[in-house]
Amino acid sequence: MSAGLFRAHKVTIAWTPNAEPYRDDRTRGQVRVGPLGDDGTFRWSVPYAMTTGACWTNRDRMRGVKSVCQLLLDFNTLVVRDGIDPQAVHREFLKVAEYVAYISRDTDGVAERLRLLKRKPEPNAWWGSGWFGAAGEQA
Repeated sequence: MSAGLFRAHKVTIAWTPNAEPYRDDRTRGQVRVGPLGDDGTFRWSVPYAMTTGACWTNRDRMRGVKSVCQLLLDFNTLVVRDGIDPQAVHREFLKVAEYVAYISRDTDGVAERLRLLKRKPEPNAWWGSGWFGAAGEQA
């Protein structure tokens, strides 16, 4: 965790789609972001139908822009494909340092999370020598 936030390569995203096959599931339409344990487990996610993130071997090695892009793809999957409330997904993704660093600073919840980080992202963080180093790679 970085200053109270998870790093994308160490986080698991768990959710249950808001769809008919899951109509009786108690976690239908819910999402949670949490840690991948030191032992490589994510038992907390058992109640949810789906997981992604560091629990997949290729994801735990991603850093920088690749990691940020994958988070945005995950956001799209949860919201567009699986019908999860966008604000619910946003609130959970605010637990991830890279998400906080790369979305608009005037978005609800971001200012509070930026205070948890040691330094603020530069205005051109996405394209320049941004928050995670040259060309978006981890510093």
